[in-house]
Amino acid sequence: IHTLYMGHCNQDGITDAAFVNLKGTIHTLHISFCNQNTITDKAFENLKGTIHTLYMSYCCQDTITDKAFENLKGTIHTLN
Repeated sequence: IHTLYMGHCNQDGITDAAFVNLKGTIHTLHISFCNQNTITDKAFENLKGTIHTLYMSYCCQDTITDKAFENLKGTIHTLN
């Protein structure tokens, strides 16, 4: 998967575990308007070293903190 669009996606069945399958492949991730508490900082560990672009506009969940962005150092090019 090069680009994954999950904007407005609010399904409790999607958890951090889903991001394991994106490890090493994902280039662009859209999670704008995504307000599900089942996605946490841990999901971003799997994006380390691969993600280039991340769209998070209006992402209002308190389960994603500053810690998530530590995993994006050196790889992220565009953050919205």
